Amino acid sequence: MRKVEYIEDFVQALNYLTSLGWKYEGNIGLSNSTNVEVKILFSRDFNPAELTEGQ
Repeated sequence: MRKVEYIEDFVQALNYLTSLGWKYEGNIGLSNSTNVEVKILFSRDFNPAELTEGQ
């Protein structure tokens, strides 16, 4: 397992997730009277072997 010490910006975070096999799917913007949020959606193919790694 890789450990992240520091990510400088949003683009580095997205690149890191992509390097782990995650695929960017899109954004969902949410807002209400007090704030605005953006949800970033990723997907990844499930590998059943990942459930038993490291045990």
